[in-house]
Amino acid sequence: MLRAAELKVPELGYVLPYPALQDTLDAALRNSGIAAIYGANVTQLDGEADHAVIGYQQNGAEHRLHTRLAVVADGGKLLAQRFPPQVSDYGQSALIAHITCGSPQVNMAFERFTTQGPVALLPYMDGYELVWTAPHQRAQEMLGWTMHSSSANCTATSATVSEHS
Repeated sequence: MLRAAELKVPELGYVLPYPALQDTLDAALRNSGIAAIYGANVTQLDGEADHAVIGYQQNGAEHRLHTRLAVVADGGKLLAQRFPPQVSDYGQSALIAHITCGSPQVNMAFERFTTQGPVALLPYMDGYELVWTAPHQRAQEMLGWTMHSSSANCTATSATVSEHS
């Protein structure tokens, strides 16, 4: 069992909804006095010796910006254009579900390595996020499963399959 204290770190990780993370980062940015541009489409990013040059479009107009630090958070679009990703199918998909529990073990995650792939229960709100990897066909079959477990007092409330690439 891994423990944060044994590794001399405050936590081994966090599970949180993306909007909560984004709202927190946006609030910190607003309070920092750092200028931010939202809703722009970055068309160029070049690094110079002492600054970055960013070309972007916003509201139909072209703009150019010179700055010491540039953070482009466009979901990887610009990077993918310049360096197209190499996609490999590893034959695995992930079943992702939220499981509510009557007595979840807060602050404890579980992971097991099975012959079909790893399965993890990550603490989240009133239960766990289940991440279960399996071969594509098996993951599709798993979507049809129903849970019957009154002794564990757990219920899967939603599930999706996400292919790993």
